[in-house]
Amino acid sequence: MVVASGSARAAGNASIDSAANAGKPAFASGYILVAPYAGTPDAAFEQALAEHGGHSLGKLYGLNVHAVEVVAGLEEDTVARLTRNPHVRFAEVDQLVTPAGTANDPYFASEWHLPKIGAPTAWNTSTGKGVIIAILDSGVDGTHPDLAAQMVPGWNFYDNNSNTADVTGHGTAVAGAAAATTNNALGVASVAGGAKIMPIRISDTSGNALWSSIAQAITWAADHGARVVNFSYSGISANSSTVHTAATYLRSKGGTLYIAAGNTGTNDSTAPSSVITVVSATDQNDNLASFSTYGSFVDIAAPGVNIISTQKGGGYCSCGGTSLATPIVAATAALILARRPDFGAAQVDSTLKASATDLAPAGTDIYFGAGRVNAAAAVALAAGTSVDSTPPTVAIASPTSGSTVAGIVPVTVNATDNIGVTKVDLRVNGTTVANDTLAPFQFSWDSTTVANGSVTLTAVAHDAAGNSTVSAGVALNVSNTMAVTGTTVWVDDAVPTGATLSSSGDSWSWVSSNPAPYKGALAHQSALLSGYHSHVFLNATATLAVAVGDTLFAYVYLDPANPPSEVMLQWNDGSWEHRAYWGTDLIGWGTDGTASRRYMGPLPAKGQWVRLAVPASQVGLEGRTLNGMAYSLYNGRATWDYAGK
Repeated sequence: MVVASGSARAAGNASIDSAANAGKPAFASGYILVAPYAGTPDAAFEQALAEHGGHSLGKLYGLNVHAVEVVAGLEEDTVARLTRNPHVRFAEVDQLVTPAGTANDPYFASEWHLPKIGAPTAWNTSTGKGVIIAILDSGVDGTHPDLAAQMVPGWNFYDNNSNTADVTGHGTAVAGAAAATTNNALGVASVAGGAKIMPIRISDTSGNALWSSIAQAITWAADHGARVVNFSYSGISANSSTVHTAATYLRSKGGTLYIAAGNTGTNDSTAPSSVITVVSATDQNDNLASFSTYGSFVDIAAPGVNIISTQKGGGYCSCGGTSLATPIVAATAALILARRPDFGAAQVDSTLKASATDLAPAGTDIYFGAGRVNAAAAVALAAGTSVDSTPPTVAIASPTSGSTVAGIVPVTVNATDNIGVTKVDLRVNGTTVANDTLAPFQFSWDSTTVANGSVTLTAVAHDAAGNSTVSAGVALNVSNTMAVTGTTVWVDDAVPTGATLSSSGDSWSWVSSNPAPYKGALAHQSALLSGYHSHVFLNATATLAVAVGDTLFAYVYLDPANPPSEVMLQWNDGSWEHRAYWGTDLIGWGTDGTASRRYMGPLPAKGQWVRLAVPASQVGLEGRTLNGMAYSLYNGRATWDYAGK
């Protein structure tokens, strides 16, 4: 994994979790992938990560997706918790995926697939000239005589350098099927011999790749002129939100992504994707290849049996697998784009599917999707398609006009287009503050960046043809309460005036030593008990007013000989549904991931005073007045002191 900012590390150095040994997919250890909603303030995002013991190592190249360092072994648990945060669009582990090729035989056979898809007819009007096809794979042998003239500079996301030499041979075979030199009296012909090849290595020396490397490679390819991206690996089309985000970015620049269905020979229940084209494989008789994975996620099929292609080292091979079917579809997309460079991603998609040769059973099906790719029909259909001049429609769904808002405001925008929306901008008083390329279009707008009073939100939707529409304005009243500066101590040598004391399996015990108080003369100590125990004060007349932006705190000292398994603070504003906890989730009050039970991270250090800090916004207490607190443990003993805001 290589990140564009912050601490960078190569995918080759990322250790892989052993979950795969238990029948689960393997993933990188010690970090996860997390995307905040567009517009989320950096401080709010970092606070959300810190609450779960994480911090950002930086963003993936070109994406609003962070690599977040977490405790090794807690990757899946942290993903589950962060997913519930209102500022997080998604969180996921960085999963390992494998190439979708089958065994290669070093012998020649006729290139039956080219006439089968009508490629020679398509070449009369399009060879793919002017289109770059990015090959995300094990690298490409750029010295091969049938490939050397086709190469443009690429990148190595495994080693983070420009060496894109092939380490397994898989990428060279894929590249040759897509765009080997044609009409050079040498070797093989390809579907799009006029296109160029951008080699991008994303794999280790075994051919495996991580989601983070794939996503960054897609984005890099889009930024460096690739309109078609081929990824002949299986099993990720609907599984990775990070890869989907990168695919959406590619589509916003008019590009399309093609992924192999896989070679399991079984029905895969993966859900279909609207931003990735998944390819199954057929044989010479237009039957589904015996090895090809199928399912509702398949968009289109292409020949994938005995495909003659280039081989690492300068030779040729007869190759098979959905790995070879995928570049045949990708190359057909290049033919379409060379004929119609004005097409956006959605128009390429619809042209491929509408022109495909329907195979039994009739209509779209789980084996062939829309049918077997037909290059001749696709190029012909593209030539007769009119230019898109229809603008998108767009409206802000929430908040609604007349609403009073404060703090970080969720904004939802509805946008549609006859072809497809590529981007939505959020404007505040006419100034763009954020943009989102991933539907559903949602933002987290920091209203503290404007003065209190009336503001107008608008949204601008764009499509690939350059059409755009500005939404009707939504008038809001911003009313942010200024946070109280400094520290207010509420509990020190005594509970607040008027408070009544109670306990649950515990008692109030004031101590002056063992340990010495953090501040003042006294601290209060929990009893040494097993299971849940708590001591509480309530009904204080000396209340604590909590403002927007406040952070609540208390100091705790965990008994080093008898540490608890969990520490929880609870506050009362007329309700006890405001809790934060550290350590193992054992007490169980409230709903985890909400203000009623917010996880803040691992247990604090033992044998020393530690400040427990909780943003009031995380426990639903901004603008509230407190009259009670509860100090709760599961097992063990702790001493408490100096609480307030």
